[in-house]
Amino acid sequence: MRPAALFTGYLAVALLLGALLAYPIYVALNPMIDEPMYRFVTRSGMLIALLALTWFLRLQNLADRRALGYALPRHVFVRDLIIGMAAGVSIMVPLICALLLLEVRVPNPAWVFSGTDLALTLAKALLAGVLVALIEETFFRGAMYTAVERHSGLWAAVLLPSLLYAALHFLTTDYDAPPRALEWYSGFVSLGYMFEQYAAPALLIDSFLALFAVGVFLALVRARTGHIAGCIGLHAGWVMIIKLTTHVTTTNKHARYSFLAGDYDGVIGYLALALIATVAVVYAVMTRDRRPRESAVRRVGGNDQSRVQ
Repeated sequence: MRPAALFTGYLAVALLLGALLAYPIYVALNPMIDEPMYRFVTRSGMLIALLALTWFLRLQNLADRRALGYALPRHVFVRDLIIGMAAGVSIMVPLICALLLLEVRVPNPAWVFSGTDLALTLAKALLAGVLVALIEETFFRGAMYTAVERHSGLWAAVLLPSLLYAALHFLTTDYDAPPRALEWYSGFVSLGYMFEQYAAPALLIDSFLALFAVGVFLALVRARTGHIAGCIGLHAGWVMIIKLTTHVTTTNKHARYSFLAGDYDGVIGYLALALIATVAVVYAVMTRDRRPRESAVRRVGGNDQSRVQ
């Protein structure tokens, strides 16, 4: 439990510092960047977390490629990432098709088909997917997974990072104080409002469980393969398809089966939970005897280095 608490505390401190810096950054950038205060809190916190990450990982003895899940030759890592992305797309497309067939999602009337717009949206979605996946998988299925697994074993490393991963997705708010009412402490006010969704857990439980299942599945991939290339690919593929879907379609709240898609993004909900959980179970059973490639270690020059045999 101690490593999980340390990683949670690290993110909490980054958010607090982000809240402290949010107001001066807002003053410096407004009106060039017209965003609500809570976005300055989250982005400042994320920047602080990224800048201090190397220092934090060194303190935890995690600042090496093997601990972070990158101990593969570059060409093998890229190959497995691409395979993972293809798998992510193949998992997500049937989910989107089902939501469309059930009319839970319908074509967005504000979107007019354009090949150029579609290609640009797809490119942006791909870039966003890869960036999000690189950051989140390096942190959760890379560093945090390794730290928890070393201390508490495999299943703690599968479950605890997945809980934190799911929980962080709901730190958002509609609260936005008018610019004239902002003070130096406004970042902390916005930070408090960012937890408001947890006051009504029944409204987020479907998306929370689905995201938890996603985390568990990705952690199983990490455990079975010994690296995070597949995790990054799967995650990037999912994000890409979701972003493309939410651009060209919209949620139909009046659909008979609208409860199958959660309010988080109109895609991730009970149907996604059932699909991801099923895929995770099938994957776990099919790979139960697989040994991670990363486990093949040999000594080179007196140091332990992970190499693919």
